[in-house]
Amino acid sequence: WTSPLGRTYARPSPHRPPPRVARDAEPPPLRQPPTGTTPRWVTAAEPTPPVPPEGEAEARPEPPADPPF
Repeated sequence: WTSPLGRTYARPSPHRPPPRVARDAEPPPLRQPPTGTTPRWVTAAEPTPPVPPEGEAEARPEPPADPPF
């Protein structure tokens, strides 16, 4: 057969043609999210290091800097 671009083929393409949809048709419904158990790495949050409270941070002053001379 001859394609619309003028190329000639011995037999039609093995690929399934896309479904014909009217231009004003409704979009297909969205897929439902999976209801099974989700893998652990999806829901497990990264452990964050504990942040010291403001009062504790101020109680430990920085070591005195060396004299500039």
